[in-house]
Amino acid sequence: MRLIRAFCRFVFGLTFILSGFLKALDPVGFSLKINEYLIAFKLTFLDIFTEPLAIFLPVVEFVIGVSVLKGLKVNVFSRVALCFIGFFTFLTFIVALFDPVNDCGCFGEAIPLSNWETFIKNIILFIAAVIVFYGKDNVKKIASSTAQWIYIGLYTLIIVIIALYSYISVPFIDFGVYRLGTDLVETQNIQQNREYQTTFIYEKDGVQENFTLDNLPDSSWVYVDTKTVQVYGEEEDPSIDFAIRNSNGDYVSDELLSKQNPVFIISYYEDKVISESDSTDIATYAESLISNGSDVYVLTLDPEYNVSKILPQNTLYADFKTIISLNRSNGGLTYLDNGVVVHKWADWNFPNNMTEILETDHEVLTIVSEMKDRILFWGILILVYFLIIIVRALSLIVYKIKQRGRLGAASGVNCKKRE
Repeated sequence: MRLIRAFCRFVFGLTFILSGFLKALDPVGFSLKINEYLIAFKLTFLDIFTEPLAIFLPVVEFVIGVSVLKGLKVNVFSRVALCFIGFFTFLTFIVALFDPVNDCGCFGEAIPLSNWETFIKNIILFIAAVIVFYGKDNVKKIASSTAQWIYIGLYTLIIVIIALYSYISVPFIDFGVYRLGTDLVETQNIQQNREYQTTFIYEKDGVQENFTLDNLPDSSWVYVDTKTVQVYGEEEDPSIDFAIRNSNGDYVSDELLSKQNPVFIISYYEDKVISESDSTDIATYAESLISNGSDVYVLTLDPEYNVSKILPQNTLYADFKTIISLNRSNGGLTYLDNGVVVHKWADWNFPNNMTEILETDHEVLTIVSEMKDRILFWGILILVYFLIIIVRALSLIVYKIKQRGRLGAASGVNCKKRE
């Protein structure tokens, strides 16, 4: 039974650590999945909490996993783990029955699972959590209560830093449909006979209406959303919908992906108030890229956005999903070469050595970037895991030494009393 309890702690803890870690690497992407759930369950009034939840839930999941695996505050976290997995087991059962979303997002975009696969996984974890809960009294204490809370605080700090950095930047490693090395021409299998229809949704006095690019409303209407749908042609993979339009409403995806020059896209999935100096800096940066033989575009949702004025002659449009899938950073820079995604940068760390980057073969640059990202990803994951194991072993040794010292001191006091 002891081995079974240890195995359950290992499986449950490691699964929660991996799940929390992968979601913390891409909190923006996870917020989209949370939003899908809110829409499915008619809870869209809670959408202001999607981004905080996208950071909070992975942190909680990671900390639960570490605590269960390492045996920290087992009385507390065995209960928390059981309640947590119990709730999500029930939720995934409802989702599996009615299928309102395609993928649970349990492991971010790294490991896609169907809804029934997710439910089966949660049933296994729930059983493991029950065994951990009823075996909590048999877990060896590895440190004092204060020390255990300090360890938990340190691991919480680690995962919070990872989540916040990923939120303000781009993921350490991208598992999305437009990840580094993706050949957008090949994966899309673009066909010339496809036709798309784009509608812009605006609201006025509580009433929403659809408009076309040629028939946009006046300034008294408030922009809500943009939707692009395929109305003619062979059906394409919905997960890779790289439908890009110019200011005339014509689709230029084929032209953009077939360019021989390097292509740089500054993408905005939300509008930004851009100061005149910032706008000038971005325009100057774009001009320096153009002078090096590159094509530069701003990609956004709505012609009325402030960011559309940065490069008015080189502004393209797409829907929200396409833009945020291309680059998680609002205002981030994406480098394409012959339709291949070469590199991505957040809005705050555009590279200064662009001449050197452009002189490097794009395949070499992609491979090097992917290797760095994967080494960093696995390095952090392995480091965290070994820290858990090593700290647990050292804590147990120190705790036993202290316990023996206390027992020895108590024994000495008793001997003196007898004398």
